[in-house]
Amino acid sequence: MERFVALTSSNAARFYGMWPRKGALIAGSDADVVLVSPKGETSCGMGTCASALDYSIWEGRVLEGRIARVFKGGHEVVDENGIVCAERGSGRFLRR
Repeated sequence: MERFVALTSSNAARFYGMWPRKGALIAGSDADVVLVSPKGETSCGMGTCASALDYSIWEGRVLEGRIARVFKGGHEVVDENGIVCAERGSGRFLRR
């Protein structure tokens, strides 16, 4: 698990100089939590992405496992059905 967290969160946060504010589950950190179920699969692409971007490096890939829920700032932002339930504009730009 520690290796998975490093590869998906901590290493990127350190590379961009944002650790421990991002990429760590510690007091005072601004971490988003993604619960992943090993059962199922996830098709990646712009049709399934909640981003404002118009491209994805993952376009067309199918990955093992599925996102079960996502929490941001202690609030659920993607529910168990994959529905984004965050308030529009609730994100913050973090300058680095």
